[in-house]
Amino acid sequence: LDHLTARLDELTPKLREGNVETLVHALAAELAHEIELVAMGKRYNELGAMVLSEHVRRLCDACSAYVGGSVRNEFGRLNQMAFLLNVGSVQEAAALLMSTLGAPSGANSG
Repeated sequence: LDHLTARLDELTPKLREGNVETLVHALAAELAHEIELVAMGKRYNELGAMVLSEHVRRLCDACSAYVGGSVRNEFGRLNQMAFLLNVGSVQEAAALLMSTLGAPSGANSG
């Protein structure tokens, strides 16, 4: 992460603001894609899932510091993967999903 931010710090003064945004969004999308490919081939325990989640958050925050908005969209799938790895059961995943969708957590369709 330090190497990435050092290189971006070096390039930022040499580029127009719009070009910096374009570069960072493209870089974030490519990083997220490559990390997804690697992450899909791994097995995770609880600690590994938490570490992945923390690293994705830190990378997203670091990239977002260089743009006017956020790069959360670029890391969306990777965040979802980390989220799913951190749940303890299918029921917990479903409950968390329902809470993010705004549905009552006790809703039952039966």
